[in-house]
Amino acid sequence: MSAPKSLAHTVYSSPPVAANLADIEKTLAGLWDSVSPSAGAVGGQTLTRACMSNLVVYCDSQADANTVLEYLPRIVEVHPARILFLVGETSEAEDLTAFVSVHYRSVSEGWQLCAEQVTVYCHKSAAKRLPSIPRALCIGNLPIALWWVSNQPPPLAGEIFHNLAAGADQVIFDSIGWRDPAQGIQAVARWIAGNEEQVIYNLAWRRLKAWRKLMSESLAPEVTPGALHNVKRLEIEHGPHALPVAWMLVGWLAVRLKWRPVSAKVISQSAITWRFEREDGRVDVLIRRRDEGEARVYQLLWHWAGNGDCTVTFSRLGERTLGVKSVAAHVAETVIAMPDVGHAELVAQQLAHRFHDELFEDVLALSDQMVGVLGK
Repeated sequence: MSAPKSLAHTVYSSPPVAANLADIEKTLAGLWDSVSPSAGAVGGQTLTRACMSNLVVYCDSQADANTVLEYLPRIVEVHPARILFLVGETSEAEDLTAFVSVHYRSVSEGWQLCAEQVTVYCHKSAAKRLPSIPRALCIGNLPIALWWVSNQPPPLAGEIFHNLAAGADQVIFDSIGWRDPAQGIQAVARWIAGNEEQVIYNLAWRRLKAWRKLMSESLAPEVTPGALHNVKRLEIEHGPHALPVAWMLVGWLAVRLKWRPVSAKVISQSAITWRFEREDGRVDVLIRRRDEGEARVYQLLWHWAGNGDCTVTFSRLGERTLGVKSVAAHVAETVIAMPDVGHAELVAQQLAHRFHDELFEDVLALSDQMVGVLGK
């Protein structure tokens, strides 16, 4: 075996080995032996194995697949798993082409195998065969998570998604990059509403955690009197491809503050307005896309009726900081640090979360209502 390559902190990976699909288990066993103490590859120390779940990953583009390959070692460092990595519609592949590798790390007792990885590249003509692979190779008695890496919203992706999801206990996806956010939000909301058996989660929701925390603390009645009860207008700016994230942020506010969407209008290719009814008034919301930037929420302006111009500005100040500034003299400027959580860490955290998130599901239902009033 050639020298291992360090991919993430203390995680090492064996070079991928081509394998026949019928001989995957045999080839994996051979890789296990190659990193065993008898082979001398890990210094003669004890080699143990950890596995918490089966992780099925589906990509429908080679570019996304290359990115995911970089994430996988960081994911299994936190959440050891058997990985079945399926790359669909790859024109370079002939039929189904499989490779196997293992990931392992240094622990106090010696060395630990934290993942066995089976990577399958598929030609377009063989895509329908991909769902049969997890059925044959998943480890029994361990939960199965499907991580869907595609710009296609899961319920709109057709037969291949539904066949892969049928055997999963958990489905993880990301709404950033959807080509038609309104259609995707509506489809996902209705799919989740009718699905009580699986835990389904959007990584974009987890990215809003710091925003929700800062807004909850800064707009609390004891901190900013009148800001919640007398809100009149919101303005949100986001980067390219991040409309679904901004949409969920508004949905969260509407759920928490009991707003009801009554109308909405697409006013340009980069802006949408909504009108909500609240207990004793209305709230107008403008979501606007920046021409350049990252796929994230950049700024939210919260306007409310009070003495003079009452506005609180929430904005991203840097890569890992959010800030709040108010024109009201009694509101202190605040800056909070955003956790340094990358895409791989988001997935690893979600793999350990195997319960329904009722707030997330309520926000999706409200977001579906926001789709329903578009054009009214």
